[in-house]
Amino acid sequence: MFGIPFTFPDTSNNRFQSYCYAAAALLLYLQFFHQFIEHLWITKQNGKLNHMESNLWKALHDPATLSELAILALYGEAISYPYIKTIHSTSESGETQNMLDLGPLHQKVSKHIRTIIANPSNLLCENPSSVTASPNGNEWQHPNIFKSIRDLGLPYLNELLIAFFTGADEMWTHFTSEFAPDGLIDTATTEQ
Repeated sequence: MFGIPFTFPDTSNNRFQSYCYAAAALLLYLQFFHQFIEHLWITKQNGKLNHMESNLWKALHDPATLSELAILALYGEAISYPYIKTIHSTSESGETQNMLDLGPLHQKVSKHIRTIIANPSNLLCENPSSVTASPNGNEWQHPNIFKSIRDLGLPYLNELLIAFFTGADEMWTHFTSEFAPDGLIDTATTEQ
C-alpha cells in the first residue's frame, strides 16, 4: 500500500528484545500505521473499525502508551541490542564466548544502567552519542528512533526512563547475582 517493504517484529515468540524491536518499529513508522488504520477505516463497508483495530488506533494516539513504547525503544538501543550483540560475538582472541565467563559483561551492563539513571540526558538529549549512551560504544541499531521520540513531545519521559531503568537494574542484579564477584559461577572451578 505504501511501497515500503516491512515485516513487523515477531512478538508472537517470546524472544529477548522482540518487544523493544516492536516498540521501535511502531514509533519509527507511526505515521504509516496511522495511515494504514485510516485506510482500513475508510474502506470498510460499515465504516467502523473492529475491536482490535479500534484498540490499536487508540493506543497509537495515547501519550501514555507512546511513552511506554519510547522507553522500551530506548532500553533496546542503550542496553538490549548492545548486550545481545556482545554475547553473540567472538572474544578478542577469536574464540566463541562461554556464558559462564560473562560476569564482567553483566557488571558492565548494570553499571551502564546506573549511569543512565544518574544522567538520563545521555539518551534524551538532542543527539545521543552511542559512545556514552551505549555500553560498548557501537552504532545505534535504529539511529532515527531518537528523533521519532523527540518529535512526539511526550511528557514525563525523563521520570519514566529513570523508573524503568531502576527496575531493570534491580532485575539485572537479581538475574545475574551468581555471576557477581564471589558469586556461585565466579567461585566455581573449571571442572564444576
